[in-house]
Amino acid sequence: MPTHWTYQAVRPDEDLQQGDILRPTQELSQVFGQVHPHFTDPKYLSFLVLTQSCDLVRRNGRCSTRYISVAVVRSLAEVLIRLLDTVCPPIQPGVYSERHRPKAEQLLERVFNQNEGRLGLFYLFPDADVGLGEDAVAFLRVSVTFRADHYPLMVQARTGRLAGPFESKLGWLIGNLYSRVATPDWEPSELRTRTEAYLGESAEQGVHWVPEERLRQLRKAGIPVDRLAPADLLDPKAFPVPNSRDLGIERVVNILTEILETADSGLLKRFKQRLENDATLRSTFRR
Repeated sequence: MPTHWTYQAVRPDEDLQQGDILRPTQELSQVFGQVHPHFTDPKYLSFLVLTQSCDLVRRNGRCSTRYISVAVVRSLAEVLIRLLDTVCPPIQPGVYSERHRPKAEQLLERVFNQNEGRLGLFYLFPDADVGLGEDAVAFLRVSVTFRADHYPLMVQARTGRLAGPFESKLGWLIGNLYSRVATPDWEPSELRTRTEAYLGESAEQGVHWVPEERLRQLRKAGIPVDRLAPADLLDPKAFPVPNSRDLGIERVVNILTEILETADSGLLKRFKQRLENDATLRSTFRR
């Protein structure tokens, strides 16, 4: 019996319906091995039935359709960076400017609330009774087709079914209709908690957010941000960026060095110290 409100109970003898969740049983995997070997990969946690329910009703032992389509289901954590790349320009894999974090948060909110039609995603809450131990998403554009002859195997592989409103929402997303089916949204506080689990500082998804000012300083100093380790990008002490006053002083000293090639090194050192301690320079250039 599913415990989450996005699912409903289903009897073992019921016909298949759009929104049924199938686990990759040994029997189904054998069929995949014959016609779609790629989809035997363990990264596919489950499969979500896409074919309309009216075509799956059995009459005299058979349904009216010759083929049954299912979408692949994958772990949200495993595909997170791939999804974030669609809305946040990556500096390097998993590293983004903090300026783009709101876009990432909005993307996850759309995913959790079943409103991410552009990418063709359908969120599935973890529920042991439906065979999902973690947050997952069905890729509605990545579908696999079974012959109707495999109907009994699919019924045996079924572990759960979407609740009514979510089954309707799935149908709407698949059909690309011009109306919306209302589904309950997450409570804002819970939605924020789930978003932070993937985007927060303590998240384990390998996502890093670098302050835009830090990126600007690094780029201004000619430092290749795409080659630094995330820890160096985030920690100013690990990879300090020269401030404008130090850069100005260094430039003046370099010019004087070029002019006074034979000058006493001690003289240049005292001159640099004088510039560093100059009150006017301190007030003009910010650290």
